[in-house]
Amino acid sequence: MQVEHVRLSIPKEQPLAVQQWDGLIAVNYAARAAGIARHERAGEALRKVGILEFVCHHAATRDEKQLSGFVLYMGFVV
Repeated sequence: MQVEHVRLSIPKEQPLAVQQWDGLIAVNYAARAAGIARHERAGEALRKVGILEFVCHHAATRDEKQLSGFVLYMGFVV
């Protein structure tokens, strides 16, 4: 999570989560303080805080041999 804060210039006080498909695989301390946990669905987490930064991680499947995985940054505000 620290790398993503620096890479994307997101303040550490901002809730941040790494999303894979519809689940959260990592959450920062600010998100945990807001009641968000790992393995929670992204939509549920977003409803809890209203503002949550997502870093989306895609795990390549066998049909996507040319992809080793990619990361997409999305900021959401409700």
